[in-house]
Amino acid sequence: MDKNSSGADEAPHPDAFGAAAEAESAIAQWRRNMQAQGLAYFDGLRSQGLAPVQRHALRGRTFIDVSIEGRRFKGQVRKGPQILVGEEECLLTTASISFGADFLTPDGPPHWALSKYRTQQRIPLDELSPEGLRSLACEFGLLIHGDDNPAAESLLASECFMLSRAWAGCATGRSPILTSRASSCAISRACCAISKCRPAGRAGARAIAASMTSSTWWGPEPRACLDLG
Repeated sequence: MDKNSSGADEAPHPDAFGAAAEAESAIAQWRRNMQAQGLAYFDGLRSQGLAPVQRHALRGRTFIDVSIEGRRFKGQVRKGPQILVGEEECLLTTASISFGADFLTPDGPPHWALSKYRTQQRIPLDELSPEGLRSLACEFGLLIHGDDNPAAESLLASECFMLSRAWAGCATGRSPILTSRASSCAISRACCAISKCRPAGRAGARAIAASMTSSTWWGPEPRACLDLG
């Protein structure tokens, strides 16, 4: 806190509280808008048709485990929430599905891949059909870049992950290890790491997890029930 000329602590100016409240309100409104756009985006993907998804029992730190058109995809908490495909992995809060060349071989042939920031850490997805790509996107909250849908350009990967079935499993600890007390703390830290600027912090992540219900998140068409404000 600042000191006045006498050396005493100065109280915050009343205008500072008003400015903080205004900024918090603006952030909350931005999140609500982003959530609405994200829901509309994934509803649009579902309306185009999805491939069947086979769900597997959860073990260890795995919070989602699915097979789509013969490919196995897992979500695990490691250094943040990761999507695993075989031995390869990518941070879910930066991941998307994109069509293009690899970062290290920009002159190479373009292909569909699960990638970090579109070009890095690309995991090929050529075996999946358009329906399979859309199923993967909806399960993990992944944007698809390169399918001529401009809506993906105005959304953030981290916010879209929070609208997914994978986030529901991550935030509620739907795996044997993640239900323990110690791992509940770990999952709260992972949730908070998704967006360090969230005013609610750890308490907010726990509140979000507590607000989720199995009937809402684990039905045939998962929908977001978060109040991001």
